[in-house]
Amino acid sequence: MGALTLVGGLTLALTSAAEIYKTVDEFGNVSFTDRPTQQPGRAVEKVRVDTMNTYVDDSPRAAYEGPAGTAESETGGYYRTLAILSPEADAALRDNAGNVMINAHIEPRLLPGDRIALRLDGRLNEAAAQGTRIALSNLPRGSHSIQLVVVDRSGNEKITSGTREFHLQRFSQLHPSSLARGRSN
Repeated sequence: MGALTLVGGLTLALTSAAEIYKTVDEFGNVSFTDRPTQQPGRAVEKVRVDTMNTYVDDSPRAAYEGPAGTAESETGGYYRTLAILSPEADAALRDNAGNVMINAHIEPRLLPGDRIALRLDGRLNEAAAQGTRIALSNLPRGSHSIQLVVVDRSGNEKITSGTREFHLQRFSQLHPSSLARGRSN
């Protein structure tokens, strides 16, 4: 967007400027200005500027689909995008305490009173979200599916993300000898 504004500004400046001058100093440095500078050792030349070619792209734009685990609001509501940034799809995570950090991306920012909730294995989980982060602890090992939901004060769902699956690996409590593998006494 910034580059487009810069190009538009330069186009306007060049087309509205009456005259442009090219100046070359004694060292060969070239500069362009809208005022001729008559200084010793500088050659000044008037530059002819043709009208610029422009192109307007009026082809229809495809809707942004985002990465996997992303959803866009189809209701025309305030929120445009809600996405799960991590864990990645089908990620195998190892944490013996069962801790998993879920990171989200939302556009635009959350409204006051709205919050991000987590649907874990199909059930709405009241895990405390810190902005766009949700920390889970003591999660059992195995495969889990997650989905993010923006919920307002009344409990109404405003937008949901796509569903993502990850796999948590923990040492088995049934086989404590696996904890000692690799250790020498």
